[in-house]
Amino acid sequence: MKLHWGNILVIAFIAFGGMIIYLVYKSMNSNYDMVSKEYYKEELVYQQIIDAANRTVALKDSISYHTDQRQLVISLPADIHQNEVEADAHFYCAYDAKKDQKMKVNFKNGISSPILLSEIGEGSYTLKLKFNADGQQYYQEKPISIVIN
Repeated sequence: MKLHWGNILVIAFIAFGGMIIYLVYKSMNSNYDMVSKEYYKEELVYQQIIDAANRTVALKDSISYHTDQRQLVISLPADIHQNEVEADAHFYCAYDAKKDQKMKVNFKNGISSPILLSEIGEGSYTLKLKFNADGQQYYQEKPISIVIN
């Protein structure tokens, strides 16, 4: 059976239309998480975050952390002379907004109270730590991978 050029043209239009419908369906069902729900509000105060990050970089030591099988402990630099510091810790998961965690972390003598890894969950995160000490605001982001055995 020989196809006429008109039949080929109709088949091509139907295939093209089917492809467009499939792509629209896939795009409507795809998950797109924004970095933050309050992106525009946070953008207005971003200069304060830049200043706090620059103050953190100017410290002699950097913020460090270590993990064991069950917990995470964050250490502040020795330059921070305040005995008790409360910080906001945001564990940002770039690939899944449901895994994001925000919590308050208390520091005594520069060492945080242990954070249970089971509260955070397994995955790759960016730890965004913001705290006030000695009358100044500090901010640092560190990549962190959590593996629970």
